[in-house]
Amino acid sequence: MVSVIIPNWNGVKHLEVCLGSLEKQSYKEFEVIFVDNGSTDESVRLVKRQFPRVHVVVLKGNKGFARAANEGIKIAHGEYIALLNNDTETDPYWLEELLKGMKKSEEIGLCASKIIQLDDRSKLDTAGDGYTKFGVSIKRGHRHAKEEYPHEEFVFGACAAAALYRRPIFDEIGYFDEDFFCIYEDVDLSFRAQLAGHKCLYVPKAIVYHRVGGTAGMDNDFTVYYGQRNLESVFLKNMPFPLLVKYLPLHVGYVVLAFVYNLLRKKGRIFLRSKMDALKQIKLTLQKRKIIQIKRKVSSGDLEMVFDQRSLFQHRAGIT
Repeated sequence: MVSVIIPNWNGVKHLEVCLGSLEKQSYKEFEVIFVDNGSTDESVRLVKRQFPRVHVVVLKGNKGFARAANEGIKIAHGEYIALLNNDTETDPYWLEELLKGMKKSEEIGLCASKIIQLDDRSKLDTAGDGYTKFGVSIKRGHRHAKEEYPHEEFVFGACAAAALYRRPIFDEIGYFDEDFFCIYEDVDLSFRAQLAGHKCLYVPKAIVYHRVGGTAGMDNDFTVYYGQRNLESVFLKNMPFPLLVKYLPLHVGYVVLAFVYNLLRKKGRIFLRSKMDALKQIKLTLQKRKIIQIKRKVSSGDLEMVFDQRSLFQHRAGIT
């Protein structure tokens, strides 16, 4: 059985499409847990009225994606956990294909979907997450033609907009880090899974259409702040010490270039605030790091092979 968890915040305009598409799944053994983050719109009323079989959890106030996901996982009955954004539409064979992928090997702890842009269905949003030697995550294939990335392959991680996880890995490596609030929490979880020896399989037949930025928006102060703050926590918490030393100069170089880029876009102040707040969290981050590194089962060399070795300029140019 699969538990599909949908965090929501003021997403009423997306929910009929999202929940309606789940009703058409070819695989039927699943429950839906809808976790509402204190929405002020009609989200909860719509779900209770139109989708009575959905289990609704209402949080007091917006606790963030990570907290909402965790609350859903804690009450889930499934042996597999699927995370799904509220601004998505699932292909009828989405869950069936993810399960096929997951069952190919016990080494696989999580599966990534092929996520296509809902507003332009000719383009990919992501074909799984990558992680670079600069300490920054990437969306594989972002804005490429949807026909690209047609084969199953192991990747660094799964975008939690549409991903499947084995339930026991949360007991082993921990849940989503609620200090992140949102953005990069799925990258962090994927990193911890890799360190613990769990592989991530990209399943191209597991298709989801995603309205990118439907909830958080795109490239605004909110996403700049949480993205830039949280990527520091991912890098410092999870990178094994030999690789931390090796890649730190590249990471610092990225931060400098990113600051210049955001300064030119008049977002320099919010960028600096994100980095200052990351520094304020350093003690807590290092405490988390100690626990994570004690549990590490893979070598630095094996982990390094999972990283994307291209330069950030190649990523920006869309070079594969």
